[in-house]
Amino acid sequence: MKRYLDQLESADEQEEMLIDPRAVRAALEKLKNDPEPEARFLRMTSGMNAPAYNVQTAVDAEHGIIVAQQVTTEANDNRSPLPMAEAAKQALDNPGTLNVVADAGYSNGEQATGCE
Repeated sequence: MKRYLDQLESADEQEEMLIDPRAVRAALEKLKNDPEPEARFLRMTSGMNAPAYNVQTAVDAEHGIIVAQQVTTEANDNRSPLPMAEAAKQALDNPGTLNVVADAGYSNGEQATGCE
């Protein structure tokens, strides 16, 4: 743990990396012309579509650590609550009740019923 914290401290002390906006635009253009086979065009918050993935995480609130993750190409999150709750329960080796909290983007009656 100490080594990890030392690495974080060292990274914080390094100069901030400057990202060239032209390089970002060029990389996005390249992805549009030759996308990753697993990526899918998803609508971004800007309203534009771009090749992307949708990452789901389950976090142990008590310790603040990610206990499960999943990368999908689904544009929305409403089919993720049950699989993520099951993955978290398995990762935590929790045979009992697990309290799951999610925002409105995860709203899905079938998924909520499955979680119950």
